[in-house]
Amino acid sequence: MVPLNGFNPIVMTISEPPMAMVKINSDATTCIQRNFGTIAAIARDDNGGPFGWSRKKIKGITDPLILECIACREATILAKLQNMVEEDSQVVINSISGALIPQSRVTK
Repeated sequence: MVPLNGFNPIVMTISEPPMAMVKINSDATTCIQRNFGTIAAIARDDNGGPFGWSRKKIKGITDPLILECIACREATILAKLQNMVEEDSQVVINSISGALIPQSRVTK
């Protein structure tokens, strides 16, 4: 249970993945008053045990949609670090890992 500013707690449950699979959940939250957001991703095995995780505080970003996109990106990076992703597009992999795509490689 997660207390919410002294109000009724929120009960959070995460379903386990199917047998021999890993499931990654990601989420984001924002604190407009302090001008930051937090994103997290956790990978769980088929027993529900943690397989890997990531959490980051991001200063200056409070837009929930942008934070959710960053959380999704973080989940993808976590999958790549755990060798759960086979790479076949260098442009996409560079984008996911934060590398800039040179303008000459972008087609219109």
